[in-house]
Amino acid sequence: MGFIEGDRLPQVSRWIFITGSRKNTPESLKIVRQSVANIMKDGGAIVVGAGDGADVAAIKEALIHDPKGDRLKVFLVSDMPSYRASRVNKLSDPNTPVEQITSIYELIETLDRVAQLKDTVQVTKRVPDEGEDPTVKYDTLNVEMVNYVLANPGLEKPITLFFRYGSARGTNAAIESASRQLDGRVFDGLDPKQNPYYPQ
Repeated sequence: MGFIEGDRLPQVSRWIFITGSRKNTPESLKIVRQSVANIMKDGGAIVVGAGDGADVAAIKEALIHDPKGDRLKVFLVSDMPSYRASRVNKLSDPNTPVEQITSIYELIETLDRVAQLKDTVQVTKRVPDEGEDPTVKYDTLNVEMVNYVLANPGLEKPITLFFRYGSARGTNAAIESASRQLDGRVFDGLDPKQNPYYPQ
């Protein structure tokens, strides 16, 4: 399912690529959710991946304001059943940190809700061969998410908001991809001086 002309495209003020780290604090997640709330209230739409942590917070908040998911696009690195199964398997992995268990359960619950929405989920077009460096897969994901933002009409130039807590290697890769494609229009969502939707 890809973007084609004539696809369901609601009138929006701006499409925004949201990316964020798995590890967060309650305060940083609160900022994610309130920022997304302000984006939705402003008539904006978001494009996001499906990691636990900041991504889930963004998806859940978007669905509060847009229950049908018309202004939400969730990108996955594989089809929904496969991706969900990988998250379930993660729960039984002895290497999964205890503090991540709750956020994975929350992700699975959110995926089940998103799966019921028409045209909200998009799978990346290219899945790496077995044994290939997984960073290639996620770079492809990031590039395609930004391409979706660029392909959709909006009154304002698209931007990326990142919510990075700690080292966040995956988020850093997403920032790099977005910065290349969006001419540097990439802003720190946790910085009130950079985030135009920062909760006041």
